[in-house]
This record gives sequence, structure tokens and C-alpha cells, in this order.
Amino acid sequence: MKIFLDFDDVLFNTKKFIQDEIDIFRKYGISEEIFKKHYYQYGKNKKGKIIKKYNLKKQLQGIKKELNINIDNIENELRIFLSIVSRYIFSDTVLFLKQFERKELFLISYSKTEFQKLKIKNSGLANYFEKIKITNGNKEEEMLKFIGKNKKEELFFIDDRVDYILKVKKKIPQIKTILLKRKEGRYDNEKNKYCDFVAKNLKQALKIIKND
Repeated sequence: MKIFLDFDDVLFNTKKFIQDEIDIFRKYGISEEIFKKHYYQYGKNKKGKIIKKYNLKKQLQGIKKELNINIDNIENELRIFLSIVSRYIFSDTVLFLKQFERKELFLISYSKTEFQKLKIKNSGLANYFEKIKITNGNKEEEMLKFIGKNKKEELFFIDDRVDYILKVKKKIPQIKTILLKRKEGRYDNEKNKYCDFVAKNLKQALKIIKND
């Protein structure tokens, strides 16, 4: 069996994390409006598709330039903030991961940035996974690299985004998809024909996998 999991809003309370990050910026006189204005940077992937990334250094540089302020203190506080992100792991995450062998678990996250790498590294979850892949491309293409030729092998994909589930299901029809709809999540996606199951949390997702 192989289980592919998304990171943000599935294992990690990204909504709370971002809100606390905004609160740090506010302490230094930086409004939420300015925070969001410089939040994303845009570029192209290898296929020429426009993608948006979050780069903390570039965000800070953009704010520094616009407001003409010193950012040394906020940089120091954010460095500490990023070192303790394990507190944003959902309470059911570790319990879920412990139910499986490491060789069965694969983390597939979108947004290939140093910020995302650091967030995952400092979450304390890396050792639970056989492989961790952060990509700016298609999740399904990365997942195919880890799927063998055994057609009878059970495959599961857990994500909070219907658009990712759609692409994965179309490319890997045999995979069983679970749409995770946490009350703390940032997206309110409705189940469609590509979502085999819906779960409100990882406890429910675990029951689906074990009973399937």
C-alpha cells in the first residue's frame, strides 16, 4: 500500500500559521493589506505555466522598499517563529502517520520554495515518510515515479483541494482519493466524481483506509 498526502491544511494548520505570521507583521506596523500585497511572487515553471510562490525574503524586501523601514527585528522574530512550526501540526496527524509503515507514506506538497522546505523540515514529520517531494509541477507526475507496476497495490491520495484530486484521478484512475474537509481548512471544496471519499479529519480518513 502507498498513501500520498498533501501537507498544508491536511497535516498542518496553515490557516492558523498564516494568521499568526500576520500578527507578527502587525507588531512592526505592517498591515494585513501590505502583508498580502507582497505575499506572492509570480514566475513560470519549466512548461511555461504561470505559477505563484511565497518567498519570505522577497516579501520582506518588497515591504522594506515600499514602507522604507528597517526589517532586521522582524526578520529575527520570524526566524524564531519558523523554528517552532511543529505546534501547527494537527492533533490527529501523528496518530494517523503512526498507523502505517514509513515505506507506505509519501508526502507530496506544492510550492517548491525554501520557505516550504523549512516549514516541512521544522514540522518534525519528515521521518514518518519514505519520500518527500515538493513540486511546482503536477503532483500526479511526481506520484507516478513512486508507483510500481503492481496493479493490485492499494493506492490512496489525501488532499484538501478538488483540483489536485481531479488531476491525480485522471492520471492514476486506480488510486482512491480522499477529499479532506477540515473545519480549519482554507478551502471549501465540494465533492465531485473524482473524490471517492470525503473525511472531516485524519481520524475519519484512517477508518476509510482501514475499512476499504
